[in-house]
Amino acid sequence: MPEPVLTSWRCAGCGAESRLPWGCPNRDTAPDADHVLRRRMIVGRVDFHDAPDEPNPFLRFRPLSQIYQLALLAGMSDGAYVDMVRALDARVAEVDGTGFRVTPVTRLGADRGLWLKHDWQSVSGSHKARHLMGIALYLEVGRAIGARREPPRLAIASCGNAALAAAVVARALDYPLQVFIPEDAKPSVVARLEDLGATITVCPRLADGPPGDPTYHAFGKAVRGGALPFCVQGPDCGLTIEGGRTLGWEIGATLAATPPTLRPNRVVVQVGGGAMASSIAAGLADFVAVDVLDEAPSLFTVQTTGCAPLKRAWDAVEARSVAGGGMSEAVAAAVHHRGDYMWPWETTPTSLAHGILDDETYDWYAVVEAMARTGGRTMLVDDSQLTTARSIAHAAGAPVSYTGAAGLAAALTFDEAARDRTLVVLSGRNRDQESAA
Repeated sequence: MPEPVLTSWRCAGCGAESRLPWGCPNRDTAPDADHVLRRRMIVGRVDFHDAPDEPNPFLRFRPLSQIYQLALLAGMSDGAYVDMVRALDARVAEVDGTGFRVTPVTRLGADRGLWLKHDWQSVSGSHKARHLMGIALYLEVGRAIGARREPPRLAIASCGNAALAAAVVARALDYPLQVFIPEDAKPSVVARLEDLGATITVCPRLADGPPGDPTYHAFGKAVRGGALPFCVQGPDCGLTIEGGRTLGWEIGATLAATPPTLRPNRVVVQVGGGAMASSIAAGLADFVAVDVLDEAPSLFTVQTTGCAPLKRAWDAVEARSVAGGGMSEAVAAAVHHRGDYMWPWETTPTSLAHGILDDETYDWYAVVEAMARTGGRTMLVDDSQLTTARSIAHAAGAPVSYTGAAGLAAALTFDEAARDRTLVVLSGRNRDQESAA
């Protein structure tokens, strides 16, 4: 049996250690720090060997997973863990029609040589299910070793893809799920949530309500009341990023299989809450830590002109950098002063790309740190660019939503040489006329 690697959780904002991954214990008492639990795992000690014949990313890359390492520490064998993952994946496939598989990468064409990562082909049509599968596997390990006997109440806030992904995985777990959705959630999404057995709570946006997303406020209240955060926000659950790392590992494997002079040196990712960008950056950093890659590609993130809290935060960090101390000092200071950089968008967010209209970028600090570390930046796109990119994606055989086309819209502004070495993540399958994520 592989030798397990000791792991723990530590808050990036205040340094607190936590035995459980659900959230920093100091989050409510010291609100100005960016309280995000990050795994403490000596990845460099992991004996990692890629297994390209294994189609399930949660198995192919399992030595890099903290959940796998925790399972070994709890006494599970490698074989028992593999059987557990396959069993849960089979139940996911029964619910959704497909299980978790490494999603393909194609090239857009000679005139636009972009690399396209087709993650709209994943479970429930987006990256969201990856985050939730990470949480689910943690719960399954607890069930397998007898640490959890009663089914937990799960909760999530979302208007579309995240809610659907949560409902699929919760159904596979046979755990109850409460979903908090806005008034304008699509009828088709609501109907599918009902089919999957989720309990739905509609949260109107009130003029005299607190700033920010009312569904997120209701979700927080449910978590404080005892529900587990089955969510796609890293600050609310460290395991959110753990499951999403699989997407970064897949991209890392693609880069490693490509000659250094030809491989992409930029990755473009759409950002709403920020968990996908944070996860991809973490997964690519793992590949550097185990010496599979010499360096990580530059992380470029994309928001819309109708809602861009990450762009606002990035500009503030850059301004502090210019004022003195440089970017490293500015980034290090930002984690302790969240309120100076990240707050809810003041007006009602609007864009064709509904799925990235989060009032706040919840994983903002991890994304800013990754962009600064890799030489990336934020970008903005408008609805006309989204419309063009979505048409190009559909013509290329990728039926994504406007949300899913946001990264492509930004990458199309690069010159031809840069496009040839840029990988775009397409995440968010089109549902009806548009998909909310």
